[in-house]
Amino acid sequence: MTAIEFKTRFPEFVDTTDATIDIYIQDAEIMVTQSKWGLLFNIGVAYLSAHYLDLALKSSTGKSGAVNQIASKSVEGVSVSYATPQGTIAEDYYQSTIYGQRYLSLLSQVGIGNVLSV
Repeated sequence: MTAIEFKTRFPEFVDTTDATIDIYIQDAEIMVTQSKWGLLFNIGVAYLSAHYLDLALKSSTGKSGAVNQIASKSVEGVSVSYATPQGTIAEDYYQSTIYGQRYLSLLSQVGIGNVLSV
């Protein structure tokens, strides 16, 4: 997968440099193996790369708070409560972005049950 193909699939990252995107594509290609993913290899790489990139961009802009969903909040008393994670630590990590959620659904399609052994 190239940065141009990545930006075509995910136009929301069009302002991100190709070099930055290439880094996350390379990281994802280590985790998503062709032999296990077969025809879904490129799409698995795409969504895992987008997940990594989305988290990195949020982190670089100071928007990387807790990854759990907000369960409740209050305004005057300035209080926030987060939902208790329901899955494994790895599953919760992937659930933190829409790209990671899609990646998890792809994992089940390729028959990989344990998200730690992709």
